[in-house]
Amino acid sequence: MLSEGSESVVNLRHKSPHLHLRSSRSASMLAGLNSLKNPAAEMSSFAKGHQRSPSDQARNSLVLSDEFPAPPNLPALDYSIKKEGIINRKKLCEKGGKKAKKTWSPCYVKLSSANMIMYKNQNAAQPRPGFAHGQPDSSCDLRGAVIQKMPDENKRRNIMQIATVAKLCFLLQVDDVHEFSVWYHMIADVVKYLEENEPVDNGLQARLYGDIVNISRPPPQPTSSGFSRGSLKKSRGDGDRKNIRDKLKKLITRRPPIEELQKKGILKDITFGCHIEKLCLREQTKVPKVVVGCIEAIENKGLDFDGLYRVSGNVSSMQQLRITVDQEENVKFGERPFDDVHVLSGTLKLYFRELPEPLIPFDAYDHFVNAIKLSTKQEKTVALRTHVNKLPSPNCETFRYLYRHLKRVMENSNKNRMHAHNIAIVFGPTLLAPREEQHGSIALNTVYQNQIVEFILLEYDQVLGKDN
Repeated sequence: MLSEGSESVVNLRHKSPHLHLRSSRSASMLAGLNSLKNPAAEMSSFAKGHQRSPSDQARNSLVLSDEFPAPPNLPALDYSIKKEGIINRKKLCEKGGKKAKKTWSPCYVKLSSANMIMYKNQNAAQPRPGFAHGQPDSSCDLRGAVIQKMPDENKRRNIMQIATVAKLCFLLQVDDVHEFSVWYHMIADVVKYLEENEPVDNGLQARLYGDIVNISRPPPQPTSSGFSRGSLKKSRGDGDRKNIRDKLKKLITRRPPIEELQKKGILKDITFGCHIEKLCLREQTKVPKVVVGCIEAIENKGLDFDGLYRVSGNVSSMQQLRITVDQEENVKFGERPFDDVHVLSGTLKLYFRELPEPLIPFDAYDHFVNAIKLSTKQEKTVALRTHVNKLPSPNCETFRYLYRHLKRVMENSNKNRMHAHNIAIVFGPTLLAPREEQHGSIALNTVYQNQIVEFILLEYDQVLGKDN
């Protein structure tokens, strides 16, 4: 017998239009109500387990019906490592066909039956926490790939090329012939295995690097007027180039000469790169002002700086000082921002390097070299003194002024470590050099240049005379 509450529930269910969908649930609810009144029945029903309703069984019959068959058993690829080792690699194309930087570099390669994984080195291939397969540099899917042996490249032998469907092309090279053969056949076997078990979609094809580069483009379609777009662009480009050429010719022919620009003050004479005789004439001095300014500032700061003339100065500050001197501005050597001794010494060396002709002119180079080749010290001294006195006046005065300064630098060599030999190495190629067509052996010329500068420093009083 059902209680009044149970009968009311059943009456409400009878009034629902979806009674046939809920009958199983009503029965389970009634069984639950009865179980609350009978604890023994509750325990027996719990022991028997939950019985599935007809609706649940119907739902299960839909899932297990023939309309949704189980997925087929696909061949599982073996991702275990077949071979690994160090191989030289050169990329030809990145993925997508983008050209890569073509340089050889060693890498660590792991080959499985599905792909190739490449690492920068063997250490990167070791598994780490969070990186079960190490830290790979790149990977290569070998499905649909093409492999081919390549001819030798310079001194490199045993080369193969691999191209993938994703337009990734690269070369692999192994020095040992046997090891190369093992790698080549194993990769070829993997490609063949994947072609049989995991073929790529129709229309996808891997191309070797040469095939990618040599793919011919379709010819340009002619326009309605009979001319192709390319021919129109070409004719238009030829016309633009001709107009530019004509304008440049008119500009060059109308351009005033340098002398006229200098008279008008538009073009000022520069100091760096100007012939020393012309510069002294313009400045009305015996020694260029930039030489005097740098040397005086260096001597005021002291000659005991370690590596004086050997340590390079700040390039930016040197260029700033050079531009200031070239613009004929009032330069205060030795004061900010030109107070660094190495900037001053570097600027002085830069001035002598920028001379269109060395301080010892090209015509006098052979005379100085022949003088240093003489056998005795006395003969060398007399010959060098004679050739120094024959130099043009601005060259001779500047040469003597510079050597007086270098002699003081050498006298402080116990502090600045600039002995005569070190000074000769710095100033030898700067003060004298042969003409370009007479260079001969560069090493032999350098030896003569250093010997001349060093001998004059050591025999300063005999060659240049005692200081007044």
